[in-house]
Amino acid sequence: MKSSEHSEIDTKGKDSYRYRKAGAKASIIVARKETAIFMENIELKQAIEIAKKMGADLIIVEGRKSIEELNCFVIDMEEKPDINEILKIANKMKRKKKEIEIYVDGKELPLNNFMRKLLCNTIKAMLSNLKGGNGEKIEIFISGS
Repeated sequence: MKSSEHSEIDTKGKDSYRYRKAGAKASIIVARKETAIFMENIELKQAIEIAKKMGADLIIVEGRKSIEELNCFVIDMEEKPDINEILKIANKMKRKKKEIEIYVDGKELPLNNFMRKLLCNTIKAMLSNLKGGNGEKIEIFISGS
């Protein structure tokens, strides 16, 4: 993740810019060799949660003066650290993939092992009765009240 001092990254007048100004929560540009997601102002914590949901093993944040509020390890890249040391730290910190993660309003809901297994097994059992309900990865999004 690269933090920027610029107030906007997207180009004024482009479709992606106009979509968001018209009320879209995000605009996604897909090209042959890369993809970009533009969203209205979100905090760094929210951006990190998005990266986690995308399955990132390691998240590097560049261009921030202060990140004390985050639960992370800080490496000063200006000191040209050894890449092998960074990889060792990353392997130690690598979060174990959870079988189920639940987010409410963008924040992860902590689950103990009993609730994690109960919810996971219950949802898998219900979905297994639906055509196409068996799969390696299941994503469920629930909106509204």
